[in-house]
Amino acid sequence: MKTLILIKEDTFQIYNDLYIGFHKAIGSVDMRRLDELAESDLRAYFDSHVETEKYDRIVLHLHFEYLTSQLKFLATLPGLVFIDRLTSFDSVESHDQHMKFYKKIPWARVILTSYNLMEKYQAHGLDAWAVPKGYNSSVFNQVTRKRKTDIGLINNRFVKSEKYPHQQQQAQFIKKLIADYPNTVIAEALSESAYVNFLHSIQMLVCPDIGAGEYLHKTFEAMACGVMVMAFDQGETENAAIGLSDLDNIVLFRDYTEFQQKLELLSNHKEFIHKIAQNGQQLVQTKYPYITVGESIATLVAAEMRRPEDFQTGIKIFGFRV
Repeated sequence: MKTLILIKEDTFQIYNDLYIGFHKAIGSVDMRRLDELAESDLRAYFDSHVETEKYDRIVLHLHFEYLTSQLKFLATLPGLVFIDRLTSFDSVESHDQHMKFYKKIPWARVILTSYNLMEKYQAHGLDAWAVPKGYNSSVFNQVTRKRKTDIGLINNRFVKSEKYPHQQQQAQFIKKLIADYPNTVIAEALSESAYVNFLHSIQMLVCPDIGAGEYLHKTFEAMACGVMVMAFDQGETENAAIGLSDLDNIVLFRDYTEFQQKLELLSNHKEFIHKIAQNGQQLVQTKYPYITVGESIATLVAAEMRRPEDFQTGIKIFGFRV
């Protein structure tokens, strides 16, 4: 299968291993890095640089905001697949905008990072699938050193974002955590090397990502570094699909009270911390390095797709013409 994949120029280094895994699994790949100018006028780029008929699949891993005004052109592309990194942290308006866009080209495939979001998209008739975020195995791995801190927290940008609908609940959780456990070390705006050192210095990482609907990069990265993760429970759909099991390879909580109860249990049975961390590390090292994530994406890209001609009625209903 011959595949064209267009990717964001500014994320190539971040996802390099993912693209390697994708290339390895799918075979013939023509990968091109686009700057923002090319992203904003895909018709001109294709007219000058792409022979569309040569490809069985055209995969777009681009900025969504540049795609919305180019729907008419995108609908003409055969075997169209979107890799969409939208997270459940984004606002309701963002979710509605993405879904409205994809519903106008229902024969296209969308690959998300959240199984919860995947089910929502599928319920609206979209060809949507999910592959978890994963981690960069060339950066995040375990080292043999004494961990000097019991509890760590990564204070990400969503906590202070008005677009994040659960901002207040998460901020309150963090406030209580700091008050009750003042030795908690909080990491914010770290360089890559400082972030890795932070993960190597802590025993447990707390991820109070309330309402996220998925597990973020930090979950996989911390597990890969041998850290035991305590995370807000994102639901059975997400847990089962990823392979997460409470008190086996992760510690899950639904509110601050449950978090405290489980932290007390771990404090009284410190051997659990090491065992859960080991199991979590084994899970992510087996299933979620970027290379493996790329291979999983390739499998979804290569699967049989819907045909545009089967949706002619739908096109008329939406008032859209190719």
